[in-house]
Amino acid sequence: MGQAHLENLQDSSAASQSANRLEKYNKQAWDALGRSSLLFNPDNSSSLTLAIRKDESLMKGYLSAYDTWIKFLLNQRFSRTGLTFDFEILPITLFN
Repeated sequence: MGQAHLENLQDSSAASQSANRLEKYNKQAWDALGRSSLLFNPDNSSSLTLAIRKDESLMKGYLSAYDTWIKFLLNQRFSRTGLTFDFEILPITLFN
């Protein structure tokens, strides 16, 4: 009768151990910040939608400040008595 051998089916290569270590450090970094990695580093479709909405809302504040700055520059350089300029960046993104 031949002998039977039990093979190790777990992947113990250095590459998989390194990837596991990186995932662990990444999770610990987000936990230390007190933030969910799903908000800034989505890994599925539902968290991607949330991340896009978050990014859009973040950019609205920047666009508003940029609108105000351009409007100020236009009116400072080119406005005349009874004539003022208005400027607005429309809230259009690739996703809407």
